[in-house]
Amino acid sequence: MSTCIHHPDRETRYHCGKHNIYLCEACLACRDPELFCKHRCACPIWFMTRKQKNLDDVDANGRPVVANKGGDADAPVASPPA
Repeated sequence: MSTCIHHPDRETRYHCGKHNIYLCEACLACRDPELFCKHRCACPIWFMTRKQKNLDDVDANGRPVVANKGGDADAPVASPPA
């Protein structure tokens, strides 16, 4: 275990392979969620960030795509078939 880059008094196991830093649970967030990272498929920081921000997928460029779970308020509402 190592210590958080922002809180040297806190030990943590969350390691960012891309930036080679450790983050505690309070600081836990992906630093570059929109940029490619070769470590992402095994990165606990990415998965925790994804869960917190409700990121469901990434596009072809590796940028996060947020699902529209609430619907579009401006979209027309379809009438049920008669």
